[in-house]
Amino acid sequence: MMSLPPLPLPATVFAWLKSVLTYPKRAAFSFEVAAKRPFSL
Repeated sequence: MMSLPPLPLPATVFAWLKSVLTYPKRAAFSFEVAAKRPFSL
């Protein structure tokens, strides 16, 4: 991985962003579902 400074974002956000680029529709749906429940950190 690239050496970047730590970002105040959970790893799930990066996984979601990656899924958005791969499967936009599926990611949007999964994000809607995740938004209705608290994020498990």
